[in-house]
Amino acid sequence: MAIKVTTTPPGETEPPARFTHTPISRCFSRLLGTLGCCVEAERDIAHANWADPAFADWLTEAERTRVTTLAGMAEVLNLQIERISDLPLRLTALLGQAMLRSTHPNEFTQLYGLLDRHADCFCCPGSDPTSRRVDRMLSTAKARLHVLAALSAGPDTSSDPEVSPGGC
Repeated sequence: MAIKVTTTPPGETEPPARFTHTPISRCFSRLLGTLGCCVEAERDIAHANWADPAFADWLTEAERTRVTTLAGMAEVLNLQIERISDLPLRLTALLGQAMLRSTHPNEFTQLYGLLDRHADCFCCPGSDPTSRRVDRMLSTAKARLHVLAALSAGPDTSSDPEVSPGGC
């Protein structure tokens, strides 16, 4: 006669019926707000004249939002992965951090290209509520990184020292 022994409690192998945050997803959710502020600040100064004192406050705001965004990305990277859906959030934060820290427009553009070349690393496949929610957060982040890339690929102003080269 066989005795049934369960090693996994019932229901533990099924995906959750609703989304619950992990520390990384909660932090990434906050990061989306600061990334949005960074996009707006960069959009404000995209064609500003750096030498004009009228734009000084806008430049200060752009620098502040960039620092805040980088701090949010570092916070995501310092947290432990608790579930598989945390990995693409962490990779997106890592890529965003590298993009914002890049010092040359070509480097920024090459890093941005990784989103398309390695799309499977920056998405959360699956149809459960957690995967869908994480994928929406990733889509929002990618859209905001796309806007930053578009701003950095604006008209070439590198020959004019008084005009911002754009980008973050």
